[in-house]
Amino acid sequence: MGASLSVGEERRLSRCDLDFAGLSSHFVLPSLIAWSTLGVNLVLWLGWGLASGWWHRRTPLSELRGDGPVLRLRRFERAGICYERHLRIRWWKDRLPETGAWFGDMSKRELPGRRVADLEWFAAECCRGERTHWTMIAGIPTFALWNSSGWAVAVAGFGLVSNLPCVLVLRYNRARLEVILTRYGGGGSRDLAN
Repeated sequence: MGASLSVGEERRLSRCDLDFAGLSSHFVLPSLIAWSTLGVNLVLWLGWGLASGWWHRRTPLSELRGDGPVLRLRRFERAGICYERHLRIRWWKDRLPETGAWFGDMSKRELPGRRVADLEWFAAECCRGERTHWTMIAGIPTFALWNSSGWAVAVAGFGLVSNLPCVLVLRYNRARLEVILTRYGGGGSRDLAN
């Protein structure tokens, strides 16, 4: 019924050096581990991002201010000029994905209106988005708990590359809005087009 194996074939099988699709197991096993590690990291990163977005969506609009040590705009960010000159943000900002509407928030692709109240709301939503991205960045060290150092560095790189550009665009928008709101002051129903 079964074919008999030669002595050389028995030795190969006893060493667990099985041939699979032309590759020996010492190539296949690390590849499977790498793919499963990648899959686990992607699922956990996606889950962390969704949880961060969901959590910050629950923050009342009245609590979304740009003060505090992280969200406070710095002097060099005034009017967003440094972002335009040094980072050329106007060129690439519209190429980033917009996920603000996933949890019922507003899309930050365009201004919701021209009234001061609309701009204040937009600025608050930019704070919400920035908080979400900073929360995702803050979660990066937890990935080092189960990953090797190489995977931890890869996850950290991915986390920074995928979140810092969004933070920069949100800060740029807030810096530009701050100039407009300072110029026109409060009075939420006032239309800036007139």
